[in-house]
Amino acid sequence: MKISDLINVVLFVCYLLGFTCLPSKAQTIPTSSIIDVKEDDRVATIYWNSKTQLYDYKYDPDKVNKGIHSYMIEWGKVSTGFTDREITPYRVFMIQPLDPGVMYQARVYSLDSAGNKSAPSSTVTFQHDATRVNDLQTRMNGFFEDFNQPMGAFDEKKWNQSYSGCMKIGSVSQVINNQYHGHNIIARLLQVINAIEVWLVQE
Repeated sequence: MKISDLINVVLFVCYLLGFTCLPSKAQTIPTSSIIDVKEDDRVATIYWNSKTQLYDYKYDPDKVNKGIHSYMIEWGKVSTGFTDREITPYRVFMIQPLDPGVMYQARVYSLDSAGNKSAPSSTVTFQHDATRVNDLQTRMNGFFEDFNQPMGAFDEKKWNQSYSGCMKIGSVSQVINNQYHGHNIIARLLQVINAIEVWLVQE
């Protein structure tokens, strides 16, 4: 067995046992800074460190110059604390769905390639804001649908199913998900594939 293989085995065993086998680097990992929160209809978009370089994984200055591998964002209702978390390679994250009339909070950690995390960013608070969508609905003079309905099928009195000749009948369908978004099966499949690709990059 190669030394590198032996090290990987030791690290894996430590992980299973819940031990940290590498020295902590939390003090040397730069702390991320949340720079903007955009509140919208049942969703809030959180930006940190940059609003101009968000998605480019290979050329992210944080990763090239600061040793940051990815980020962990934690959020939840102010009344219940930080109950949810996600790891992302990007510097923007959409939190949804938000319940109207409820105040939420979020914070971000920087992570290095070993999984060590920095100190948390400052905590920001936000809430659902229907101003933009309500204004759009007021100005629309025709059909308007914001999908603020329970998860399930589209209203058949408003929508018709359409099919592409490239797809088998029954393989394309639309649905309202639990985040109040209209989705079709193909789009959802692409989202799953993208999530798998992000996970592979992180690994």
